Amino acid sequence: MKQGILSKQGWKQGWRRRLAGVAMAALGVLAMPGTVQAQVELRMSDAGGTSAFAERGAWSNGEAPRRGGQYVVSGRVLRSPTEPREWSFAGDTLTLRDGGVFLTKSNSEPSRFTFPGGLVLDGGVVRNGNNAPSVPTTLAGLLRVTPAGGQINITNEAVDIAAAIDLEGPLSYVNLERYAQKRTSLLSGAVRFRGEGRLIIAQGVRPAHSPNVEQDRASVFTFVLGAGAEPRIAGGTKEHNELNLGGSFVFDRSQAPAGARSWKIVDAQTLTVRHLSTFTVRDFSKRGSLWVSNDGAFEYDTTTGVLSRR
Repeated sequence: MKQGILSKQGWKQGWRRRLAGVAMAALGVLAMPGTVQAQVELRMSDAGGTSAFAERGAWSNGEAPRRGGQYVVSGRVLRSPTEPREWSFAGDTLTLRDGGVFLTKSNSEPSRFTFPGGLVLDGGVVRNGNNAPSVPTTLAGLLRVTPAGGQINITNEAVDIAAAIDLEGPLSYVNLERYAQKRTSLLSGAVRFRGEGRLIIAQGVRPAHSPNVEQDRASVFTFVLGAGAEPRIAGGTKEHNELNLGGSFVFDRSQAPAGARSWKIVDAQTLTVRHLSTFTVRDFSKRGSLWVSNDGAFEYDTTTGVLSRR
């Protein structure tokens, strides 16, 4: 009996040694050069003429971005490559946090930057730094805005967004210089407004040069009706901020409080809103300036920007 117990104890000790060996081996692998950490931070801003977008730069793991890493730019500046072409971020995600900036510059020709795993604005900024006229930057892939919000700075040139956008917080378009030109940025992807998600077309430092935003005919804005922020889309002044709507609106009523009677979707007092001939409201029928739901329960008034129960 004693021998059996000892043999069992020896078996247990052997397995413990083997498990400890496996654990040490795993730690060794994690510590090996060439492995990607779960979160990788940019330790210094890119200097002019350099870019850590596809290079090792000042990333905390000493390597160029690649799969398996969640990359964070907090309070620093990540510059884009200057070669004008289509670029794809190789990391899983890129988060711009606490004033972190993605500054795009591609000399005299447009560039497109795709984020397959997602570009996250968590209090961060995307700025087109091109000085040449009519050289927009395009963002593609996925874009998520957290409740901390995000900013699209089009002081130098427009930023067109073809990415699918998930808005949980405010996304502001800004033009911050007095002598900058008036610019129009295009939204051509799907945009989902939920929680505190808002689109703000802010008044410029020089009001006449405030930014404009245009919804492409292929774009769909989905508004999740609930207790979130209103209005969902707002501007600075009606005289200087323009919103051209050429795509579709979808009203997701699955979370709408039973007692709520109306929702301010677009603030027509702070924007000049144009509904182009291609504009539609999904599952609604047009009746003059009104769009009435096919079940007759709701109506959207394009003159006021208000969705109401009937």
